[in-house]
Amino acid sequence: MGRRVQLYVSADIVHLGSAYFNASWPWERWAAWPGPAGPSDPAKNHDAATLCHGYAPWQLNVARFTARIVELTGVDGVRLDGLGGLAAPCSNPAHAHASAFENQGSGANERIARLTRRAMDAVASGAGAGAVLSSEGYSDTFHPHTQMSLAMFYPGRGVDAMRVALPEYRAAAYGPDAGAIETALNGWMGGDSAHALRRTWPYAAACGEPPLSGFPGPPCNYPLDGGRATRWPELRATFAAAILPGAVADADPVAPADPEFECRLYTAPGYWLLLAARWNGSAPTAAATEIVIPAAAGLFAAAAGPTVEVSAYTLGTSTAARVRRAAPAGRPPWGAHRGPAASVSLTVGLGFSAVLLPKPGCAALLLLTPAVVPPLDAQGGNSTTITLRLHAPWQPQQHTRGVASRVTASVTAPGLRLSTPTLVFDDNATATLTLAVGKAAAAGIVSSPAYFMLTIEGAGLLPTRRWVQAV
Repeated sequence: MGRRVQLYVSADIVHLGSAYFNASWPWERWAAWPGPAGPSDPAKNHDAATLCHGYAPWQLNVARFTARIVELTGVDGVRLDGLGGLAAPCSNPAHAHASAFENQGSGANERIARLTRRAMDAVASGAGAGAVLSSEGYSDTFHPHTQMSLAMFYPGRGVDAMRVALPEYRAAAYGPDAGAIETALNGWMGGDSAHALRRTWPYAAACGEPPLSGFPGPPCNYPLDGGRATRWPELRATFAAAILPGAVADADPVAPADPEFECRLYTAPGYWLLLAARWNGSAPTAAATEIVIPAAAGLFAAAAGPTVEVSAYTLGTSTAARVRRAAPAGRPPWGAHRGPAASVSLTVGLGFSAVLLPKPGCAALLLLTPAVVPPLDAQGGNSTTITLRLHAPWQPQQHTRGVASRVTASVTAPGLRLSTPTLVFDDNATATLTLAVGKAAAAGIVSSPAYFMLTIEGAGLLPTRRWVQAV
């Protein structure tokens, strides 16, 4: 249904009943020993043995069986659980470690990642080369061999340090742990949760209680109910060219009158993207909040002369609905801001906003009416029609054939019947699309609601994604 499938494979846990163990190679030989007395009791770990990352035979076997899984299934990716996990010593004499901490040491994890990536790339069918290898934790030592890691722990109000140190490294929010605000501000790939706030705090104590570990717990004024629903998981696809590379400005924008706001300024080839959110998801008391982008952020680097012109379009991430021009401070809505290139002020009216700052060559936005696709009948008993309009007033000949003729848009929605796979825009830069649940998909729906991914993309167009619900 438009999703990618990644299998969860443990890099250090094997059940005692597995044929992997035998009389010559019993589980005790493979296991990590936390001390000289022997391995941990498997009964405390769901009758499974915890194996040692620093043991060379195990490293080779992780690579072998991961590649074999990809070969047999053609899966889109494999996540090695435990790779880059918690530091744990191993005193197993059969492993002849120079140091007990070779178990989760950088060298051991790098070797597992390197061998596994090499084995996947060598799969004869070619399926392995296109498959993603991801890890539980992230590290600069093994990231050249993996493509993604989980982001489970709260990085605080600042940007995730790994996204700054290794901007090419991809992290996926471990839903339902991280909320949409945290995911957006850190440039993580989002889970399926649309909730604004983090709902779980792994290995952490509640506010005011003694710490359980070194992992951060919830701040005392942080709501624990997940906050309001947002549509950031859909809107993020529109700005993937800015979010994925993680190119954030050297200086964050700020809200001088509201220190609860955290802001990021991302840059992409055709636009800047400002994300502004109250870190704990609370709604601002003011109807509008001024956000100041300092000159040090680099927004004006390409501007010549003492003034700069900036157009801003606020997309409310609580609705992902229509686009409106943000009103620069002291200026009426829909007016461009002109002023000294020392800073630029914008206003946002929500506690979580995405503001598009288009450059002259920015691709067109696609506006949907209605903005949220109405639910479909899961058995294909109805259809719905949406109107799509190109929006690019920063380009010449807005709403004319001159804009529409430069845009080609393909439509995909696995499981849905579409009136057309290619959008053709008329002289008013609009098009229509009719959707319905296909017969094959209807027969396969076992629970309600079901969700189908609608994707619209093409030359001259910022990508658009919506989840279509079937009930």
